[in-house]
Amino acid sequence: MPPVEGVDDGIGYGVHGSSVGVSIDGEGVVGFSSFANGVFGSGSRSGVYGFTLNGIGVRGLSYTGHGVLGLSASGDAVRGK
Repeated sequence: MPPVEGVDDGIGYGVHGSSVGVSIDGEGVVGFSSFANGVFGSGSRSGVYGFTLNGIGVRGLSYTGHGVLGLSASGDAVRGK
């Protein structure tokens, strides 16, 4: 499958669409940005959802800021179980 590339459209999207990232071995979806969100999700249920049978469902890593940041107007911003 050829790579997808895009140029910022002036409102912040280089590539915008709906899809599913699936991988047998490795990352299903990877996002990177030097100045904004690498991956941004929104929705009425889960904006970004991670699931695994063996490993880490969602991982955050930062060298100079928050690895994971949670903000909530009502309820838990970040919850682990």
